[in-house]
Amino acid sequence: TLFVADSWVKILIVLLPGLLFNSVTIYLVVTENKLPRAIRLVLVNILSACIVVGLSGILIDTLTLIISWRPEIKPDAIFCHFFVWQLLTGGACRLSFMATFAVVVYYLVRYGETKVKL
Repeated sequence: TLFVADSWVKILIVLLPGLLFNSVTIYLVVTENKLPRAIRLVLVNILSACIVVGLSGILIDTLTLIISWRPEIKPDAIFCHFFVWQLLTGGACRLSFMATFAVVVYYLVRYGETKVKL
C-alpha cells in the first residue's frame, strides 16, 4: 500500500541519512574548540534530540512495515494509517529542519556572518 512505500522512503531517504548527518555534526561540534561552550552544549542538545526522534521514527516505521505485512493484523481504519503517516512524516521533517538549523548556527558562529554568501 501507499503507507508501506512511504515508510520505506522515509527510512532509506530521510531517516538513515539524517541520523548519519546528525552524528557527524555532533562529532564536529564537540571537537570544535573555537565555539563557545554554551553554544556547543545547545547544538549538541538539539542534534541529540534529532537522533532520538530519528531512531524512534525508524522504530515506528519498522513496526508499521511489520504490521502491514502480517495477514492477521490489518488495521483497516484509514484514519489510523493517516495518523501514523502524519506523525512519522512530521518527525522526519523535524529531523531535517533541526539538523539544518544546527549546521547554520554552527557555520555562523564558527566562520562569522561575513563569510555567509547567499
